[in-house]
Amino acid sequence: MAKVSKNILLFFLFSTLFLGVDAQINIRGSANFAAGKELRIETYDDLLSKKKNLIHSSIIDDKGNFDFSLNLRYPSLLFFSINFLSGEIILEPHKNYLLELSVDTIYQNPLEISIHEVPLWIEIVEPKGIQLMGALVQLEEFIETFLGQEQRFNRLVFARDYTVYDSLVNIINENFKSYDNNYFNIYKRYKVAQVEKIMYSKMTERLYDKFFTGHEIYYNNIAYMQFFDDFFKRYIQSPNSKIPKERLYELINERFDYFELEDFLGKDPILVNEQIRELVLLKNLAELYKTQHFNKSNILKYIYHIEQNSKFPEHKIIAKNMILDLAKLESGYKPEINIAYTTKGDTVFLDKYRGKPLFIHLFTTDCLDCVKEMFAIQKLRKDFEGKINFVSISLDANSVKLFHFINSRPQFDWEILSFGNNYQWIKEYGIQSLPLNILLDEKGEILLYPSPDPSGELSRFLYQYFMEDYRPQPLEIPGSEGYKREIKN
Repeated sequence: MAKVSKNILLFFLFSTLFLGVDAQINIRGSANFAAGKELRIETYDDLLSKKKNLIHSSIIDDKGNFDFSLNLRYPSLLFFSINFLSGEIILEPHKNYLLELSVDTIYQNPLEISIHEVPLWIEIVEPKGIQLMGALVQLEEFIETFLGQEQRFNRLVFARDYTVYDSLVNIINENFKSYDNNYFNIYKRYKVAQVEKIMYSKMTERLYDKFFTGHEIYYNNIAYMQFFDDFFKRYIQSPNSKIPKERLYELINERFDYFELEDFLGKDPILVNEQIRELVLLKNLAELYKTQHFNKSNILKYIYHIEQNSKFPEHKIIAKNMILDLAKLESGYKPEINIAYTTKGDTVFLDKYRGKPLFIHLFTTDCLDCVKEMFAIQKLRKDFEGKINFVSISLDANSVKLFHFINSRPQFDWEILSFGNNYQWIKEYGIQSLPLNILLDEKGEILLYPSPDPSGELSRFLYQYFMEDYRPQPLEIPGSEGYKREIKN
């Protein structure tokens, strides 16, 4: 037998304890209303950036049943989606599940609903007995009910009534003492912490000492990360921090110096811990990015530095996800999705429109505002004939609707395509409501997202664009050109 060095064995042991070990779980169940449809499962890659990853997809059989396996390292929040229907559930490693998926009966054709938020209900049929998800729901409902009675919430907020808080803690501990689960216990602790924060909202150091000092960072616990997110929300800009705002503005906007910024933040008593400080910096940089008056390129450089150099593996993952999320859909970003379909099912590559700007109009046939914009597109096509291409892409889950729509409106004589039930369109463009318009440049990169409406300011923008009076500058992505291509492709 070959000898293995002690250092290698220690490294393997440390990695196993630190990262955990994947455990396969089997998930089977029924979705009787969705026979033959695709079932998609996503989960958060991390609980700070909340970037979702697709971890499984399969077709529900013709009897409405599904059966598949997943590898989970820890209790995970999973998002189940069928067409535009979506529901969520927390499942644990080392267990096998039988689930039942359903939709409210008030929806006659739930699979044809587009974009609108229609819940997909998920029930755990097996294993029997209380599961982690059920215990968490019971805890949430108990806290909400308790605070909603006898003016308890107001007594906490306005009178700082400690008896209310003490009673809540005691009753929770008593009611849930029989459910011994490490994830649940951490979750319970930081749900209670959120209640305590209501009383001590301005006493930051006291809360910090109680809930962060001496505790590890529970990156994979939802309640912990919610409390962390709330506790440090806009912290480095807040009066609670000891950071002079002029200095912060200088280091973010006027020059880039990561080590000086980190050292500067470390002078705050609450940010002395290196691990907490870096995580707070990541969170707050993402918040600054979304506010005015801060240099987006410098913010991305700071996040990129953490991705490349952090001592904490979780922070590298969070930083990478943040860059992908923040830089996405900015001017200069090249969308990953460039395929649509005719009503006959033929593939159309949007790359064929390269060489001229492309206006993409996303719609559904039952969206009245979307259809109104198509009349405005008619006029714009004449005004800018030969200079810009137009394409409308339907997000109707039922392509038959689009077929009849096209045949009944011959005046809409530009290319009208279907997304072909490719739900990456929704993820790629962050579509939450319609209509949504996107303008790509001659290279197929984002020019404006969202684009002005064709019935509004789009005409004025296009006149300026073709007169070269105004050209949006692409966002500078940190790192090499190779990294820039990685972000785009």
